[in-house]
Amino acid sequence: MKPIYLFHGEESYYIDLYSKIIEDHVLSDGEKAFNQTIMYGKDSKVSQIVDEAMQFPMMSSHRLIILKEAQDLKNIGDLNSYVENPNPQSILVLCHKNKKIDKRLKLVKNIEKQGIVFESKKLYDNELPKWVVNYTQLHQVNIENEAALMVAELLGNDLNKIANEMDKVFIG
Repeated sequence: MKPIYLFHGEESYYIDLYSKIIEDHVLSDGEKAFNQTIMYGKDSKVSQIVDEAMQFPMMSSHRLIILKEAQDLKNIGDLNSYVENPNPQSILVLCHKNKKIDKRLKLVKNIEKQGIVFESKKLYDNELPKWVVNYTQLHQVNIENEAALMVAELLGNDLNKIANEMDKVFIG
């Protein structure tokens, strides 16, 4: 695992998905109570995030800090000093939604050196039906191309909305 992950972009579906995968697989349920912290950008300060990330894990090999809504964090660039020298026993996940972050920022360049930067782009309208087909196949459900096109036309290009509506169909 890398010490820092930056998930950013206009498509929040993949940002949520990848942060959830990390959340579900880095720590066991027993380790999460002492070693996992979920923070929100609008309610956090850079100093709080760094303090959490610099703590050592308790009875675990890693600590996990997930910063949701990182786009609302004031002075996000101040994280750069931590990013240059991250705690190797912490994993910091930054979820920067609904807009891409400026890749020219020193912070982003340093995250690229120390960790992973993933940009989640909106799908083009002509890509949506194929995405719907693939999503349903992941749930062992087949859908006709025409029906997938209709779903895409009715729900638009918000993948979270499409996934939520399709999940309702799978349950029903």
